[in-house]
Amino acid sequence: MVATGVSKRRKAKKTKKSKAARSLSGAKTSGGAKEKKTKSGGFQKKQLVRQWIRGEDRHDPFVGASRPPEAMVEKHRRGPTKPMDGVRGDTERSRLKLQEKTREKAAEQAARHTAFAANEPGFVEADDGEETARLHQEDLKDSVDVASAAKRFDLSLPHFGPYSARYSANGRSLLLGGRGGHVAAIAWRSHKLACEFHAGGNVRAISWLHTEGWFAAAGRWLSVYDSQGIEVHCVKRVHDALHLRFLPHHFLLASVNSRSFLHYLDVSVGTEVANIPMRIGRPSAMALNPQNAIVSVGTHNGVVRMWAPSCHEPLVSMLCHRGPVRSVAVSSGGEYMVTAGGEGKVILWDLRSLSPLNSIGILGGVGHLEFSQRGLLAIASGRNIKVYQPLSSGKFGDPYLSHYLSAAASSLHFCPFEDILGVGHSAGFSSLLVPGAGEPNFDALEVNPYQSKKQRQEWEVKALLEKIPSDLISLDPHQLNRLDTATVQQRAQESGKVEEAAPKIELRHRMKGRDSASSRQRRKQLIRGARQRIEIKKSVTAASKRLELGAKPQMGDESVVAKRLGVVGKGAKPVGDLKKRSVLDRFVS
Repeated sequence: MVATGVSKRRKAKKTKKSKAARSLSGAKTSGGAKEKKTKSGGFQKKQLVRQWIRGEDRHDPFVGASRPPEAMVEKHRRGPTKPMDGVRGDTERSRLKLQEKTREKAAEQAARHTAFAANEPGFVEADDGEETARLHQEDLKDSVDVASAAKRFDLSLPHFGPYSARYSANGRSLLLGGRGGHVAAIAWRSHKLACEFHAGGNVRAISWLHTEGWFAAAGRWLSVYDSQGIEVHCVKRVHDALHLRFLPHHFLLASVNSRSFLHYLDVSVGTEVANIPMRIGRPSAMALNPQNAIVSVGTHNGVVRMWAPSCHEPLVSMLCHRGPVRSVAVSSGGEYMVTAGGEGKVILWDLRSLSPLNSIGILGGVGHLEFSQRGLLAIASGRNIKVYQPLSSGKFGDPYLSHYLSAAASSLHFCPFEDILGVGHSAGFSSLLVPGAGEPNFDALEVNPYQSKKQRQEWEVKALLEKIPSDLISLDPHQLNRLDTATVQQRAQESGKVEEAAPKIELRHRMKGRDSASSRQRRKQLIRGARQRIEIKKSVTAASKRLELGAKPQMGDESVVAKRLGVVGKGAKPVGDLKKRSVLDRFVS
């Protein structure tokens, strides 16, 4: 019976397989080639998936992003890897491993994204046998894109010149001030006029303040205006100012007048910080070191003096030229200073050693100097404008670019974060293209060229809270970053007091789950409490001894002893020498 049942089941299975084969062959013949291709293609895909899962014949020509160079990854790592030898517990060890993995992934992503950062300036490259100094602005305008070509323009203002030009810290606004009294604030990218007015007198110098909503103009007196051109403050104490420079991190407006006074005004509160009589005659030039906020003032006798608001004497005096100093400029990093003299020489100085590096002669003399963010140096000599490449080697090379104006230049200023040089002259203003002048990468938390109104308001509040006091201005900008290496014993010797350091609490390692963090903290608190009780007992003993010997009691002796003896309370009477004293005791005979 069993054999017949097994044979019947085998026959049934064979019949089912034969029917399935006949139905499959019929489908292939009747369904056409299209159905056959789909079924075979699906089967092949499944086979490939199975092989990929098993790892058979695995070959991917696109394996993903390759790892950046190790040197670049090392540059973005934040400290060395933490050792895990003394780590106890699998949970803590896995947490540290995950943390290290996250740090390594962040460094790798940062190194990979540096390839997209435009951290290299784009200078003009000439062909063989050509010079970039022979290129005209129109040639550059035709070679750049439409947005950059729109930044090359001229403003014809022939009636109130010569003009002084200053860009705002984020490079979005342009401030023009004519000697005849014409003042205008312009959003130069969109060519929109923010405000325009006549100051009612001569305007010798202009300067932006901490934001685009405030600027200062120096005429007979110093006046402060808002973004709509309304005069909100007039400082009559600062009169006949010749040059203005704003210190952004200190909220100070520095000015020098014709009577040789250096004046510092705190624009955040409107108070005078310092008024220094320099006694050097009429100043001929002024520059600000953006690295340490030191003001350099040039005079007619060829001496450049460096000043700080906390000192009424010059920090450094340098004899730079035999004739008068025409202009002074300091690089953005604070390493180099360039001076121009009346004899027609331009000298490059190293401010770290206060020594000259190189000099060149300019025919016709030099009127103005200006450094860009990338270290390009612009020199204005009459109508000629020459730009030299970065002076990192300490030598002047051939001119990088040159331009001939329609009138004599009266001011120079590079636009921050843009390859633009603004030139003010007696006929108006000219915006020149200088490739490689601006810094392509900016810190949005420090200066943001694309900030909104709300971001500007938040930045202004933050900058006011982080304002650096004027007393901290010195020649060494890294003085605040240095650590105080004096030990506790040295400070105690200087103050005349001997301070004993608290003994370190060392706990014995306990096993079997009794050495948790909470138990360790509880044991430390018990030890501290025991030490405090010992100190209290010592103080009570010393106070009682002083009272028994009849010595002059110290403050708190009676209360300490009374509390120790238990006589302090409601209705308690003084015991022995612990009698309460009264203010009437001095009148008792």
